[in-house]
Amino acid sequence: MPEQIGSEGRKIIDNELSWYFFDHINRADLDLIGKKFGFHKLDLSDCLAPTERPKIDVYDNYLFLVLQFPEKNKETGAIKVSEVDIFLGKDYLVTFNRGNRKLAKLFNKLCSDQSLRDEYTNDGCGVFLYRIIKYIFEESIPLLDALSDQIHHLEKEIFEDGEPGTISRVKEIAKIKKDLIIFQTIIEPQRIHYQYLGQKQSQLTGENLSKYFTDLASLIESMNVSIVHHRHLLDVIEDANETVISNNTNNVIKTLTFFSVFMMPLTLVSGIYGMNIALPFASHPWAIMLVLGVMILVTGIMLVYFRKNKLL
Repeated sequence: MPEQIGSEGRKIIDNELSWYFFDHINRADLDLIGKKFGFHKLDLSDCLAPTERPKIDVYDNYLFLVLQFPEKNKETGAIKVSEVDIFLGKDYLVTFNRGNRKLAKLFNKLCSDQSLRDEYTNDGCGVFLYRIIKYIFEESIPLLDALSDQIHHLEKEIFEDGEPGTISRVKEIAKIKKDLIIFQTIIEPQRIHYQYLGQKQSQLTGENLSKYFTDLASLIESMNVSIVHHRHLLDVIEDANETVISNNTNNVIKTLTFFSVFMMPLTLVSGIYGMNIALPFASHPWAIMLVLGVMILVTGIMLVYFRKNKLL
């Protein structure tokens, strides 16, 4: 069972390695853990509020990391940023979790599964951190897969089923594009950070960890390549949808224009014979039939003309 630390923290120990996990952040717990390990007050202050971008601060006896991961908003389903603040020493790991459900899930799994805990902690603190970060990123891949499924569904609707473009589809495309941009904004800047982290962690613990964190950088690169591909495909789908909408609009305008053109000569003839003046055949008993005949004749001539010129 994990040991309670402060008001919100828990601690597990395995292979002489300690993980202090805080699922919520408050000043009292920060002061407690900062005093225990001698963390810099600026680093502790950074933990109190969300940070705009990932960072790594290097000290003689520990590293301070601010890492960001994609997370799904439970209410809206959109992609959002979740932050994890980490203090890494030679034999301990302190994490302050800011909304990352995958990290909390992993901690609970390690608490209940001794063999999994041994697997994660048996190669030192640096490799332990690598395995935690890799777990979170691998658990984020289904988020990317879900966006991919939505894109391919849109692609099928437009290019295979031939469904007409709609304004609601424009909104759906915009939402997916926003999620992809946020996802890419989160992961792309961290490739260099993980390569740098491998170097600094090696200096701190004496372990050669460059291959581990290079593997993380490669994982991020593969996810980023997928995002770039999805964004290009989504651009094509958006252009096709806009073309369909534009074509539908043109067809509506074309139909209305034909009605207007057909009605113009009919309106002219009826307008002339509706004037209160003497007109040819106005008093003839068949005048109304004559006017209707002229209207039908004009309409027929226009219809033949439009069909002959493939305007209909």
